[in-house]
Amino acid sequence: MPELPEVEMFKRYGEKHFLNRKIQKIEIDDQRIVTVAPEAFKNLYGEAITSLGRRGKYVYGSTTKEDLFLTLHFGMTGYLKSYREPEERPKGTRVSFEFDDGFMAWVNPRKFGRVGLTDGIESFFAEKNFGEDALSISKEDFVEIFQHAKGPVKSRLMDQKNVAGIGNIYADEILFQCGIHPESDTKKLSVKALGEIHTAMQRIFGVAIRHEADYSTYPKQYLLYNRTEQRQDPPLSRIKVGGRTTFFDPKKQKKK
Repeated sequence: MPELPEVEMFKRYGEKHFLNRKIQKIEIDDQRIVTVAPEAFKNLYGEAITSLGRRGKYVYGSTTKEDLFLTLHFGMTGYLKSYREPEERPKGTRVSFEFDDGFMAWVNPRKFGRVGLTDGIESFFAEKNFGEDALSISKEDFVEIFQHAKGPVKSRLMDQKNVAGIGNIYADEILFQCGIHPESDTKKLSVKALGEIHTAMQRIFGVAIRHEADYSTYPKQYLLYNRTEQRQDPPLSRIKVGGRTTFFDPKKQKKK
């Protein structure tokens, strides 16, 4: 599933291929993947996306209409793909934006993503009770939020109302680098430990983005470089935390 670094790559791709192109038509393959009535997308006809932003796993676009924004969530398998001719339309395209010189596909084979419109970005995220983005939240705010959280720290990191952008595999990476067991009770973690999690989170996401979210190029000491039970340096254990497959180093990440 795309997490913060992957979605940042989608945003940057969109900045190269989506911006300032007048939208002529929008085709919606499946009405279940849009969060507003399909007819509402006609409000984008004749308009253009002028800038893209990202918060957590969402990309959002400002438009030439002051109170109209496009929202994109990529689910488990989504991505953006520019193409020039109708016959080049990627398999699994659910929404296609037609310009006078080509197309932009929002591809989502498994249909877990969502495309929507909103009249205000801040209100959109407030209604969803979304936390601040993991790359922008301050250490002070992060510690304050997690000091009042309860339950397994991995699950709390993945809770988008606490901080937006962390999913399953990067929660494992953050805790691996901090030496904290994923089932540790969040309320029992010290201020120092929470500060270390914040530092690791922003450092790891920074590295991931610089490597364009390509795990094979990550530093070899990263968990994501080889997140399998076959890894021997160090050997890893696998458990379920909150129903999610979790890898950790049992020698370094001891449950307290």
